[in-house]
Amino acid sequence: EQGADAYDFAHDKIREVAYQALSNVRRRLLHRRVAEALESVYHSTLDEISGQLATHYEQGGALDQASAYFRRAGERAARQFASQEALRYFQHALTLTPDANSEERYQLLLLCEKVHEIQGQSDQRYQNLLDLQKLVMTDLGLSVQTQAREAEVAAALAQYYRQTGNYAAAIHMAQTAIAQAQASETQAIAAKGYYVLGFTYWGQGKMALARTPLEQSVQSAHALGLDALEARAMEQLAATEMFSGGDAAIIQDYLQRCLAIYHRQGDLYGQASICNKLIFLPLAQGDSNHAEAIQAFERGMALSGQIGAQGLEAMLTSNFGYLHVFAGNYTQAATWQATALQLARAMKDRMREAATLTYMGECAFQQGNFVEAGVHHNACLAIAKKIESEQWRSKAIHGLSCLCRVQGEYEQAVALSQTALESAQMVGDSRVIGNALIGLGHAWIGLGQLTKAAPIYQEVYAIRHRLLQVNRSMEALAGLAQIALQQAVLPQAQHYVEQILAHLAVSQLEATDEALYVYMTCHRVLMAAKDNRATDLLHCAHEQLQARAATLEDDAMRQLFWSAASHAEVLIVMQKAR
Repeated sequence: EQGADAYDFAHDKIREVAYQALSNVRRRLLHRRVAEALESVYHSTLDEISGQLATHYEQGGALDQASAYFRRAGERAARQFASQEALRYFQHALTLTPDANSEERYQLLLLCEKVHEIQGQSDQRYQNLLDLQKLVMTDLGLSVQTQAREAEVAAALAQYYRQTGNYAAAIHMAQTAIAQAQASETQAIAAKGYYVLGFTYWGQGKMALARTPLEQSVQSAHALGLDALEARAMEQLAATEMFSGGDAAIIQDYLQRCLAIYHRQGDLYGQASICNKLIFLPLAQGDSNHAEAIQAFERGMALSGQIGAQGLEAMLTSNFGYLHVFAGNYTQAATWQATALQLARAMKDRMREAATLTYMGECAFQQGNFVEAGVHHNACLAIAKKIESEQWRSKAIHGLSCLCRVQGEYEQAVALSQTALESAQMVGDSRVIGNALIGLGHAWIGLGQLTKAAPIYQEVYAIRHRLLQVNRSMEALAGLAQIALQQAVLPQAQHYVEQILAHLAVSQLEATDEALYVYMTCHRVLMAAKDNRATDLLHCAHEQLQARAATLEDDAMRQLFWSAASHAEVLIVMQKAR
C-alpha cells in the first residue's frame, strides 16, 4: 500500500501474475487507456516516450498507432545516432505495417537505408535496398511519383555500389537516378544523383570527369536550399582538388565552408568526414608538422565512435596510420593500418581496402621489408584492376617501381615508373605524376642515363612548387645535385645544395627514405667541396634513422631495417667518419 489510494508491487512476479489474470480484452483496453493517458499527460514531449507509447498501443491491439510510434521512436534514435536501436524500431514498425500500405513501408525502408549508410553494414543494407527496389517496382502504381521513387532508390543503390567498389553499377544507377529525377521533376534527387556520379568517377581516379557532376550537385543543392547535400558535394570537390594537385588554399576554403554547414546543422558525420580530410591534407602537401592532423584524428574518432560510423572509422585509422609512416613511427602505423584493413574488409569497402594496402606497402618499404611491401602493393594492384580504380593502380605500380629501383633492377624500375606515370596522367593527379617522375629520374640515374634524368627532376621541381609542396621539392633538387656531382660540375652541385640547406634551416623534412636521399646527397656534395657542414648532414641522417629504427618492435625487424642499402650506407659512412 502506498498512501491512501495507491499501490505498488512488492515483487515483479506479483505484477506478472496480476497482469496475466486479466482477460485479453481487459488487458488490451487497459493498454490503450495507458497509451491515451500518456499522450495526454506528455503531449508536448511525445518523442521522448514514443517507444513506450508504441508498446502500449501494440499490446492494446491498435497496430496503426503502434507502427506510427515505433517509426517515431526510430527517428528519434537515429537523430541520436543510436543506430541499432533505430533499426530495431523501424523493423518492428515494418512488421506491423500491412503490405497494402506501400507508401508507409517505402518510407520505413528508406529510413533504414539512411541508418545503414552511416553504419556501413553491407549485407543488411543491400537486402534493404533490394526490398526498396522491389517495392517500388511492384507495389506503387505507374505515375510521376513512381518515377521519383525509382530515382530515389537508384541514387541509394548507386551510393551503395560506389562504397563497395562496383563502379560500373554505381555509374549506371547514378545516371538512371538523374534521368528519372529529371523526368519526374524531382531536382533534389537529381542533385544527389550528380553527387554520387561525381564521387564514383573520383573513386575510379577520373578527376576531370568527377568535377562537372560535383559542381552541378553543389549548384543545384544550393539553389534548392539542401545544405547537407551541398556540403557533401563540396567536400568531394575538395577531395577532387586534393587528388588532382589542386591549390591547397582552395582545398582549405572548401573544407572550412563544409565544416561551417556541418556545425550549423549539428551534422556529426560530416564533421568527422572533414576531420579525415584534415589528416590527409598535410600528407598530400609533405608537411612534417602533424600536430593539427593528430587533433583532427582524435576529434574525428570521437565523433565516428559517437555515431557508430564504421566507414569513417576505417578512413580515419587508415590515414592516421599513413601519417605515422611519414613520421617514422612504424609500430603505431602498422597497428592503425591493420585495424583499418579489418574494418574495410568487414564492410566490403574495396577502395578503402586498396588504399590501406598501398599505405601498408609504403610502411614496409620504409622499414626495409621489401618482400612484405611487394605483397601489399600487388594486393592493392589486384583490387584496383578489379574495381577499375586508376588512382590506386598508379600508386601501387609506383610502389612496385620503387622496390625494383632499391634492389638494383633499374630497367624494370624505368618500365614500371613509365606505366605509373601514364596511369597518373590519366587520373590527372599532379602529386602522383610528381612521384612517378621522381622514381623515373632515380631509375635513369641508376642506369647512368644522366641526361635523361636531369629534365625529369626539373619538371618535378616545377610541379612541387606549383603545388606549394616545398618540402617534397627538395628531393628533385637533390637529384639535380647528384647529376652535377657525377658530371664533375661541382659548383652546380653546390648551387643546388645551398638551396636545400636554406630550406632545411627553416623547415624539417618527413622521416622517410626520400628525406634520407636529400641528406646523403647533400653530404656527398659537401664532402667533395671539403665543406665542414657535411658532418652536420651526416649526423642528421643518422639520428633520423636511429629514431625510426627505435620504433620497431624487435631485433629482427631492426636488423632488416639496417640491412636496406640506403640505411646501411649511413652506418658505413658514420664509421669512416669516426
